Amino acid sequence: MDERVLVVEGRASPDVLFHVQKALPKERPGNCEVLLVSFAYADIPIGRTFDIAFPTRVPKSETRTRFVIRAVTQQYAKPFDEIPHGWKTICLVEFPEGIPGVIASMPEVNGWHENRQTVSLCDEETWRLIVDRTAALPLLESPLRVDLGCSSRRWKTRTHCGSSETDCDGSLARPEGLPMHRGHP
Repeated sequence: MDERVLVVEGRASPDVLFHVQKALPKERPGNCEVLLVSFAYADIPIGRTFDIAFPTRVPKSETRTRFVIRAVTQQYAKPFDEIPHGWKTICLVEFPEGIPGVIASMPEVNGWHENRQTVSLCDEETWRLIVDRTAALPLLESPLRVDLGCSSRRWKTRTHCGSSETDCDGSLARPEGLPMHRGHP
């Protein structure tokens, strides 16, 4: 079931917003959040609607609300017309009924893998299957994959973490020539 869930790692920090602002709409309603999303399970078009959000490790603590993907980019501020399959992305998500507490309470992050208390987004059918499957698992076992490990980070241009050139802490990479902001190299 984790193949049909978007995993949110946190809300975008002011530094992230600064670096990707050109790829997102200038006008953002108050019911939107810019979220760092883990690997996408499929190509997900802008406009895709979901209706369940839950702490990834506690699926029965669901929040039922409608939310819509409104814009998509990544660490190089290139706008996309979808969330590409297998990519980590930065998404503008609209919550027409108001931003739910499970999202509003997430920490602001500067990059992926900073927050292990993720939130999963899915549709009703997927959520029901996850809850049914979770009932059969031991209490301490997580029903979803949370950390896929550094070697599978497809957004990186280098393929492994052993290289001294590779930034494997999950922080946002910045294209060469982009000016420094608030002390970030």
